Amino acid sequence: MNNSNYKGKNAIVTGGGDGLGREICIALAKYGATVICTDKDFNLAKNTTTFIKSQIKESDSIAFQMDVTDEQQVSEVIDSINSNYGKIDYFFNNAGITIGGEIRDLKIRHWKKVIDVNLLGIINCSSKVFKIMSAYKQGHIINITSISGLLEYTALSTPYAVSKHGAVTFSKALALEAMDFNVKVTTVCPGAIKTNIADKMEHINSNENAKKRAIEFIDKGISPDLAAEKVLKDVLKNKEIIIFPTAFKNYYFATKIFRFLEKSMALKLIREFRKNDRLE
Repeated sequence: MNNSNYKGKNAIVTGGGDGLGREICIALAKYGATVICTDKDFNLAKNTTTFIKSQIKESDSIAFQMDVTDEQQVSEVIDSINSNYGKIDYFFNNAGITIGGEIRDLKIRHWKKVIDVNLLGIINCSSKVFKIMSAYKQGHIINITSISGLLEYTALSTPYAVSKHGAVTFSKALALEAMDFNVKVTTVCPGAIKTNIADKMEHINSNENAKKRAIEFIDKGISPDLAAEKVLKDVLKNKEIIIFPTAFKNYYFATKIFRFLEKSMALKLIREFRKNDRLE
């Protein structure tokens, strides 16, 4: 299916100010969609739409300040977009954060911070936009989670993994409830993508080496522009779940066969962290 099928469609992207969200906005604009870029930081959202207008001829893009954890603001922004543009064809739930560290060092505020954005943010936005799409009996919601939401064992970023598991479960349930309304739901579970998420990552009770290792891991991932192309291509195929890059997809399926592999890898990471990265 040709990506030009996005032409003339209205698409909202959360967390569109940088990283994967920014590249999704740019790719959508390139394929002729009207792009509504939202971000908690309005300046970042505005930078994305300014870039689109300067680089992509006849592109139509607009920026909104929107905090996915703010129920009232989300409702007002989505209602405004729906009123002004007539319909919402695609909604990309992309906003996300992470915090690193051992469970014994984490405070409840760390858990709430991650879960509020990664899980409740997706629920907040999806619930609102689904009501609109179900009334029109058309639309596509894309929930960008993580391969961490599929794995049974993860290490040192447990709030992130828990939030992503919840987001995957929510997304699958929403897909079932949306079927009779002709609304599609896709769950995206990427591995490492070369964004600045590791730079922004808060590391609890760890030294600088922990941050360096996180950045090095992310730097081995797929570039955001290629990731955006993969997502948009598979969304048009109406895939229920998208897992990439290939190395992570292969690892995920390998863990289903060799169940010890995932657990042993996670345990190895924990022991290396305690030896090299943890502040005692």
